[in-house]
Amino acid sequence: MDRLFEHHGPEAQLEFRAITSNKAGMGISDFRDFENKAFTKRPSGVLQYYKKGALQTVEARVIGQDYWVTIFKRKGKTITLVDAQVLRDLKVGTINQLWHNTNLYSWEQYKHTNTKTWDSYVFIDNKQVTPA
Repeated sequence: MDRLFEHHGPEAQLEFRAITSNKAGMGISDFRDFENKAFTKRPSGVLQYYKKGALQTVEARVIGQDYWVTIFKRKGKTITLVDAQVLRDLKVGTINQLWHNTNLYSWEQYKHTNTKTWDSYVFIDNKQVTPA
């Protein structure tokens, strides 16, 4: 997404879709317009949208474009790809509730960024209040 915003500007409207796993197999879900607007402002919100273990991949594209860009991908308990824009506003509570058994959870990272509560940011120093 950093690249999407680099090329299309920060006011670009994005469209998101998620690949999930369930008992019947894998599925692709496209989000509604109001959800796309919310996720464009705060992309880490997609990681809270599904039950624990269901979300496999999240892709985004600029509305009107033909190509999708993967912004989050996991295989088993390993997160293999996360976009920097998603990491910027990711909070401790999200990881502790849904991703604590993956490589996103790291007590050393929490200490490094001075986290105090579940509302603290994981990858931004919490002495600074606003995410970039």
